[in-house]
Amino acid sequence: MVFAFFISTLQTGSAKLLYSIVFDKDPSISDRQDRKDILQKLCSKLVSEYDAVKRYTNRNDAADYERLKSDNVLPEFSRGVVRLDKGEYFEDGKILLWFAAIDCGFAFVLQNWESVHAATLNMKLLIQNLQQYTRIMTEPAYCILKPERVEIVVQKSLANGVLPLHTSAMLKERLKELDKIFSRLIKEK
Repeated sequence: MVFAFFISTLQTGSAKLLYSIVFDKDPSISDRQDRKDILQKLCSKLVSEYDAVKRYTNRNDAADYERLKSDNVLPEFSRGVVRLDKGEYFEDGKILLWFAAIDCGFAFVLQNWESVHAATLNMKLLIQNLQQYTRIMTEPAYCILKPERVEIVVQKSLANGVLPLHTSAMLKERLKELDKIFSRLIKEK
């Protein structure tokens, strides 16, 4: 199960939480502000991990951005998995699965027992749908200006934080179903 999902900017030292949703409760988090503070700390962790990968791989986001803008081709994402120790951020240990490119970071905070492989596939599909229906990577202001669109895509992709399992036939059917739902819902908004 996904504990939380968030989207952030990737500026070193000033990572900004653009969107977040929490699907589960943690006994150590007492109120909304505590939850927001923890997610902001996780944004900073994502940025530091991304910076390390970016330095190592010598990535250039400018070329990825141009390809995305002109050909609508998603970039090759830097990604990683970080174990969050018990008591570090949450009462129980969790897993941070992150994808990042073009100044936009996406992350799942997973329960320890969740399959990282299933989460990775669902993250790819979620990012693809977010870009297709909200243009989140080319226009990240959508997270702030039109959060209901992001909310629709996230809720339909991760109902109650449950990661759907996909076989190739199920995946094709699910993508068709999601396309119909998102097209109709986005037109209504």
